[in-house]
Amino acid sequence: MIQAFLDRLAGVDRRDGESLLPASDDNDAPLFWLHTSADGPVEVVTVARFGEEARRWAGRIAARPEGVVAIFGRMTLSMLAAWFGAMLAGRLPTFLSHPSRKITSEDYAVKLANYRARFGACLFVGEALDRAVCAELLTPEDPEHALAPAVFPPVVPDVRRPLFLQCSSGTTGLQKAVAITPAMLDRQVAAHAGALRLDPASDRIVSWLPLYHDMGLAGVFLPALLTQTPLHLLDTFEWAANPGWLLGVIERFRATLCWLPNFAFSWLARVGGTQDLRTMRAFINCSEPVSTGAFARFQEAFGVDGGQLAVCYALAENVFAATLTPLGEPPGLLIVDRMALARRQVVVLGEGRAGDPPEAIPPGGAALFDCGAPVAGVGVRIDCRSDAEEVGEILLSGLCAVSSYHGQPPPRDDGWFPSGDLGFWREGRLYVTGRIKELIIHNGKNIHPADVEAAAEGSGVVHPGRVVAVGRQDPGLDSEQVLVLFEPAEELTPEMRRQHCALLRQRLDAWFDIRSEVACVPRNWLKKTSSGKMARLENLRRFENALNTTVHLVGDSHVRLFWSGPTSHHNRYRRIQGHWVGLLWSENWRQSLPFFAALVERLQSTDVLIVSCGEPECRSVFPVDADPPARIARAVGEYRAFFGLLKRLWPGRLAYLTGIPTHPENIDNGDLTWPIRGTPEDRYRWQGVFYTAMRALCGELVIHCLDLCTPLLGADGYLDPALLCDKAHLDPAYEGVVLKLLTDRFGHLDLAPNDPAPEERVWDGSREHFLALMRLKIRSIQPMIEAADWSRLVSDGLLDSLAIVALIAMLDRTFGFQIDPARLRREDFESLERIWERFGPVDQAQPDAVEQSNGTGC
Repeated sequence: MIQAFLDRLAGVDRRDGESLLPASDDNDAPLFWLHTSADGPVEVVTVARFGEEARRWAGRIAARPEGVVAIFGRMTLSMLAAWFGAMLAGRLPTFLSHPSRKITSEDYAVKLANYRARFGACLFVGEALDRAVCAELLTPEDPEHALAPAVFPPVVPDVRRPLFLQCSSGTTGLQKAVAITPAMLDRQVAAHAGALRLDPASDRIVSWLPLYHDMGLAGVFLPALLTQTPLHLLDTFEWAANPGWLLGVIERFRATLCWLPNFAFSWLARVGGTQDLRTMRAFINCSEPVSTGAFARFQEAFGVDGGQLAVCYALAENVFAATLTPLGEPPGLLIVDRMALARRQVVVLGEGRAGDPPEAIPPGGAALFDCGAPVAGVGVRIDCRSDAEEVGEILLSGLCAVSSYHGQPPPRDDGWFPSGDLGFWREGRLYVTGRIKELIIHNGKNIHPADVEAAAEGSGVVHPGRVVAVGRQDPGLDSEQVLVLFEPAEELTPEMRRQHCALLRQRLDAWFDIRSEVACVPRNWLKKTSSGKMARLENLRRFENALNTTVHLVGDSHVRLFWSGPTSHHNRYRRIQGHWVGLLWSENWRQSLPFFAALVERLQSTDVLIVSCGEPECRSVFPVDADPPARIARAVGEYRAFFGLLKRLWPGRLAYLTGIPTHPENIDNGDLTWPIRGTPEDRYRWQGVFYTAMRALCGELVIHCLDLCTPLLGADGYLDPALLCDKAHLDPAYEGVVLKLLTDRFGHLDLAPNDPAPEERVWDGSREHFLALMRLKIRSIQPMIEAADWSRLVSDGLLDSLAIVALIAMLDRTFGFQIDPARLRREDFESLERIWERFGPVDQAQPDAVEQSNGTGC
């Protein structure tokens, strides 16, 4: 089959003694249609034109030294013809992912070096614009290419020797390569066409799939050409920018078959459209696990019938299709017990078919679509580890299956090829349950975690051996996200961490043509197995727990370190909440109990509660007490009662955070109630005694102790005043010291920024919007209040002095109200209406009744 097509391109009829013949009548018939953009012309590619370009390339390639011909897989006539031209010249071609704006020339040069290392001698073919990344490139723009086509009889390939190489998903040169022989290709095309009941006279195929992917090349492009089935090829990158274009081509040309990875069903459903898809015999879901959500959303968006959906289990190691569900018959669906599945057993909880009304999957259940029966000539076997198991590794054999990866020994000696996938049989149908190899399937591409980890380590920002790549399900696209967790090569500030993550993400996305998620985790946070390998699933579990963890820091004004401003009460990070409860020390902790009782009702089991207290006593009480040791002992006794009660209230993770060191100089700190007292020597002496006693108390109560004092001491044993922003509080520029304490003790934290503070939003000038923004602000100050009486803000204790200061700053910054501090009175803030009447625009202030609404929206 492939030999006949190559002969046709070369203009050779082997029935006539290898004679060269002029173009036959059907050589002017369309071979395929090339769509380069949604609004551009459609290029009709004939056999004659395609053969002429292939012979040009054959002549040029044959004149070069032997080696693999690596072709930058742009969707152009010349690059497609170059692939066949290499085979006409008796060379081994392979498609590569071509350079794009997402990858730098330096990074792409590294990829090319990997291909050279993989294949040895390598000849690169591409377009002129690719010369920026490969100077020795052969291009169709070269002067020699314009010479008349050579009369080039093809080399007769040995059916047992490789015809071309298929790189695993075409992502990078690091990936394994599969060598496909003519016999394997012919058998696959025949078996696949038979399973599809392919009819070249009535079928029409549309595809945007890249040819460096086995689904695009061996699943669509080659079968269409070899069976002479009409084919419309869409430029991959143009489709990514305009997904609905595919459906428009299907409708316009009345297509019948289209292959899509699972994520594309969800993507197209998100785009939507009104195209008429009734001509379609099948949308075939392939190359990654099928999800019920993807099918359901696609059907709802476009009115597709369940019988128009199909599932194919395919892999490059079998050329392409291994199994396929019958076209016209909705794929079967099983709901199985997830725990039993983990034990490699199958317990069915329910059954259905694609297109059935969606039903909720019961707790502990997992939905699996059947992947059909094996296509003709393909052997599929489940290799269970014991007789008690029903789920095992999927093994392949037959004329389509490879025996080993290119240049590597066979993994087994019995003729069966291990897929690395897990599955089971039920009523003659294959169900795929997972992967042994921990392969990540991202938007239909096979991504090997080890390759991603190697590329990350090569960036220079990763501590050697301390990086892990794992697949994380993206429910929005029904595909796997490539998650990369790394420990840095050196200690980083929060801003440096963000920069390193962005740089590493850019490198990996460009290198592997993916959209990755990159997170910097604390040193020694990643877990390894007993054999020294990264525990991928365990690290994923711990990371997802961290994303659901909120740190609640409760204390006096020092918690404002994590606010967006010194008086804003608005937390800078979504998952680090600073709660100011006024002064919190050994003699007034009981006043804070209502707050803590309300707070613990809101905490999740993964949250952390941290209490900071004691710094004011180190500053103003202990240094001047007549008996400091006794005074410290009394204070620690009170804190024993306090934290003992908190531990009963909150059984989760509880911690004590020391204060920052007291000021090393005798200055006026502006606090009349808690001034700096005693000598620096006395303050630091008794401060050390107190915090030592508190560490012992934490050990006694089995709670965490976070020592913030010691890391801030200089070589002389005192705090450097330059670390303070106002003589009393740690400058936010040094928040990394606190963050390191938190991550060293509690592991990775989600430092995603919070939503903008109410005072940072734009006021539309109306009274209604003013009231809404003020409610948001007061709720950020008092988050524990469920139902506020907006007419008694001061009387009910919702607003204290610091809160009023925050509101004054907002009145000036957000609303532009000019306020004379000399005329301020606490009663002016008793109600929202009073604030509006007192400070609002004169021409808009209205003496309406006090609004009692508890709404918080803007």
